[in-house]
Amino acid sequence: MARHQPLQPGDVPNVQPVSLSADDRRSFSTWVDPKAIDDPVFGLPKLIGCIREASHFAGPTPRNMAAEQKRTIKHLCREERTGRRDNEIRTRLQNPFCLDHVSYPHLAPLAANPDTSASELRQAVESCLKQTAAWPQGERFNPRWEAVKMAVIMASAWFRVAGRPELRVDKTAQREFVLSAMAKAGLPTLGLRRNPERLDRDDTLGPWLAFMRRE
Repeated sequence: MARHQPLQPGDVPNVQPVSLSADDRRSFSTWVDPKAIDDPVFGLPKLIGCIREASHFAGPTPRNMAAEQKRTIKHLCREERTGRRDNEIRTRLQNPFCLDHVSYPHLAPLAANPDTSASELRQAVESCLKQTAAWPQGERFNPRWEAVKMAVIMASAWFRVAGRPELRVDKTAQREFVLSAMAKAGLPTLGLRRNPERLDRDDTLGPWLAFMRRE
């Protein structure tokens, strides 16, 4: 599986990191490399801060999503014409704060793969755009579940990179880390701990979490 390219300082949302106690650090060190917790670009306090910010996210409308997808297609068409690789747009497609939660799981792995051509990536974005265009234009996602999806996607992607190597493909470890990060960000997790199969049943999260565990 292609590893996501590391985020650079300019790619990371400007959010307030969450303070972690010594007990928090010991607990999270069960699942992740202790050095990754204080990564200077995107450490665990920053990740949890992003999850907390996403909890206030009301969810994009199909019109907003389509506008972003059309912008991406325009950049990729330019790359096809000129032959100059657009690394900026590829980095953007790997940043969950730049895409809706439906498109991100489909596009981020392709954007992270250096062998994906501009044509292949453009076709994938066009497919997402067709799905978006089929939705009622006034529709919004359930804000509470939207926040859960954004949190799970961000936390599981971070765990894929920063988790202990022997635990990155472990479903239980992945779930425990994700739910613990969400709880630290202030999101309710009791329901998901009692019924974790909800994550697997979700059309977006189930395949995404399985993909993040692939060797």
